[in-house]
Amino acid sequence: MWTNATWLKQVASREQVEAILPERPPVGGMHPYDVYQSFSEGVAQANVSRADFVMYVRTYLGRVAMADALMGRVIDAFESTWAADSALRLFVADHGEMKLQDNLVEKMSPYDASVRIPFIVSPPRDGSWDRYI
Repeated sequence: MWTNATWLKQVASREQVEAILPERPPVGGMHPYDVYQSFSEGVAQANVSRADFVMYVRTYLGRVAMADALMGRVIDAFESTWAADSALRLFVADHGEMKLQDNLVEKMSPYDASVRIPFIVSPPRDGSWDRYI
C-alpha cells in the first residue's frame, strides 16, 4: 500500500504515529484464525517491523486525506448546480480497512474495522424530505 508524498505531508508524522500505536498482540494471544490470516497476508510479527507498521498506518491516513479532498471537490462542484437545493445526498463506501488491527490487513474478518461502513445521508436544503420517504 502506497500513497503520494503530497498526502503524507498532510498526516501525522512518523513520531506522532509511533506514539499512538499500540503494541501488536503476541501471536500466542491471538485466535487461531487470526494467526493463520496474519501469516497468509504476510503481516505476521515476524514479517512486519514496527517501522513498516508505522508507514502502513501513515499511508492509510494519506489515502484518507486524499479521498477526503477529492470528495470535497465533488461536493463543491455539485453544490454549484441547479439540483443542489432539492437533492438528497447519500454517501456510501465499501467496507473498512483492518490497518493491522488484530494483526490483519485484509477485510475477511468479522471485526468492526472490517465490517463497518460509512453511510451518510444529507437532506435536501429545501426541506423536501417527503418525496424520499
